[in-house]
Amino acid sequence: MFALLYKGRELDIARAIFDVCILSPSLEQSDSTQDFIDDAREQEVNIKFISVKPLARHFNALFEGYRTLDDPYKYSKETRSQTSPQEHARILLDHMKSMNVSPDSYTVTLLMGLQKDSNSITELWNSVMELTELKMEPPIYHSIITAYGKVGDAASACMVFDKMIASNNHNRIRKSWNVLLSALSKASMKNSSGPIDCMASAGAGLNFAFDNDVEKLNQDLFHGKNFVDLINGMTAPQASREIISVMATVHAEGRNEGTELVWRPNAQAYCLVASAMSQTDEMDPEEAMKLFNTAIENGVSLDGRFLNAIIRCYGDNIRLALDSWKTVFRPYALTASGEDKSRISGDLRNSRMGKNLVASYHGLMYVAGRAYRPDIGLRLAYAMVREGVEPTEAALNTYNTGARERQEDLQKVRLHGQYENLLLVECTKYDSNDRRRLTDKRVRIIL
Repeated sequence: MFALLYKGRELDIARAIFDVCILSPSLEQSDSTQDFIDDAREQEVNIKFISVKPLARHFNALFEGYRTLDDPYKYSKETRSQTSPQEHARILLDHMKSMNVSPDSYTVTLLMGLQKDSNSITELWNSVMELTELKMEPPIYHSIITAYGKVGDAASACMVFDKMIASNNHNRIRKSWNVLLSALSKASMKNSSGPIDCMASAGAGLNFAFDNDVEKLNQDLFHGKNFVDLINGMTAPQASREIISVMATVHAEGRNEGTELVWRPNAQAYCLVASAMSQTDEMDPEEAMKLFNTAIENGVSLDGRFLNAIIRCYGDNIRLALDSWKTVFRPYALTASGEDKSRISGDLRNSRMGKNLVASYHGLMYVAGRAYRPDIGLRLAYAMVREGVEPTEAALNTYNTGARERQEDLQKVRLHGQYENLLLVECTKYDSNDRRRLTDKRVRIIL
């Protein structure tokens, strides 16, 4: 029943059934809960109320519903209780405590996804640990690291990773490197310039119960330092570059112990680092090119997402970005897919090569927007057409995203207005793949 109601997004009714069947042994409920029950019966929902022994999975069903709401704050405004999903989750966790129901790793993962700031993440975990000592499995660590990254707290995410290192579980650590890089990438979007200070972070207040009480791993893995000492004082983008450098070095040198602990950097890892680097206020194209060359040297097969992130690292230097595109990135995008452009039938966008080209051109559009050069953006749109991948609204939106980060005087805006209008027309013309325009008719104008 909970699964059925959850899929129907009837969280109010699901909560009412939960209150009746699990939280209370009788059917006497508050007016609010009784209203929900009456509404359910009016909708001819056949419900038979029985007393159910509370289990973690019952609470998880509601936690998952609150977490997957498209607009949590809209939900809180439309409900009778005017309570946010985050507050609902906190109340349910209190009920778990009072009913001696132990949360599992999935409970932690769901709750972490509802937190909005670093302190609430720390308080939530310590509250869970007061309730029960969970077995520290990778999903638990990963959910906490991801939650800190989502709220922009790179220092706390790194602190949790250091706690993992202290547990000395090889399998646990090896699978977590990309999770940390993803958290640093997310944190860079909110704070790309703040220095990391792990000991002063909210993550320093986490209480962990280790199943192994051992010394930290060999410090040689981090150039003779502990992990915290290695990244302290760095920004999130700098830390991500240092971490992938460690990952690549360990495998390049073929250390027996290191390869058991460190994940070999793959395309996703390099893409996450490039994404973090593209969020910095002061772009560094030289470092971006070094990252690209390092990935190629390590035999990593890169795709359009990585090229998009690397190109964004050029900031507003559109001229240099175009030079690199012509000499390095475009030849790679055309050859890395292993496809022959001349033999691809149909829409090129549906091929791997086409997807790489589209993603790369979107990166160039972003840089053109940062430089506020709609004339170059228009030329890029024409170039996409020549490549066989027509520009769409996604290309226009990418340009506008870059342009919003650049404030210009009104005179320059007027001078570039004609190019912006042409770019708008080029990117919003009829697109056979756009389902919103299936009923549009194409008109051929003959002059």
